[in-house]
Amino acid sequence: MDKTEAKGHSEEYFGDYRDYWYNFDFLELMAKRWELNNVQTLLDVGCGQCHWTRLIASFLEKGSVVTAVDSEPKWGRENSRLRKFFAEQEISFQIKEADVLSLPFEDNSFDAVTCQTLLIHIQNPIEALREMKRVLKPDGILICAEPNNLVASVLKDSLTASDNVEDIIERFTFGLIKEKGKINLGLGDNSLGDVLPGLLSQLKLKDITSYISDKVNFVIPPYQSKEMQAMIALKLTTEYKELLESESKAQFATFGDKYDLILPRMSEKSDLYKSELGDALRDQTYFDGSGVLMYLVSGRK
Repeated sequence: MDKTEAKGHSEEYFGDYRDYWYNFDFLELMAKRWELNNVQTLLDVGCGQCHWTRLIASFLEKGSVVTAVDSEPKWGRENSRLRKFFAEQEISFQIKEADVLSLPFEDNSFDAVTCQTLLIHIQNPIEALREMKRVLKPDGILICAEPNNLVASVLKDSLTASDNVEDIIERFTFGLIKEKGKINLGLGDNSLGDVLPGLLSQLKLKDITSYISDKVNFVIPPYQSKEMQAMIALKLTTEYKELLESESKAQFATFGDKYDLILPRMSEKSDLYKSELGDALRDQTYFDGSGVLMYLVSGRK
């Protein structure tokens, strides 16, 4: 990739840890519930770097056809690594640039349509879901993986387990303001997963189901697994922190100066946390077993 090229949407969140969002045996169970063995044509909308596309494709039969689309031009290009992966799976694959609100496909084109952490970035997710339903075949399945991200603000690890009430309240307030600020800016709802089944119901989909992933942020000494190392790298990444600060300023601004004091305090606490985390990792005293609230919601046309 050209180093001067602008980053794509959510690229800062596309680190290696994204390959560890699910336990594979849980996805095996979900694949049976979704009857993916009967899916011959699948569309992944808002595919990004195709983390989710590759996971879902692992449960399709050989000879299936997978199409992935994203509104970011850089994700819609041919990719030799992806081409190799799907060739090894004996699955036909194509990726292209496309807008979720205007998919370039005929009605009733796919046995399954899916998305992961796409709808949380859309002002009117019902319109995106309506377009995905349009290209779905009759009795085809729509599968959406969307989170509640607010819950993360009150989860504990070994560094925050003894926080006092005031610290916990401020951390939750910070997360809530960011979430509401994003909604105020028309940029989506980071905890849309809670209400997603209702949106599918509004579209008159049938056989609607909703499950919660059984994945946790499992990090314990001596931190030897690739998964733990990827999670630790995320926690230590300065670029990630700077991104949050940049987003936070815009989101906080939607409330005027009402919460001006929280943002600098949380920035200082973030710096302190990262410093303490580095010390705890060196001493091998850090651990985290907190959960992740990711909903997997489906319905049939």
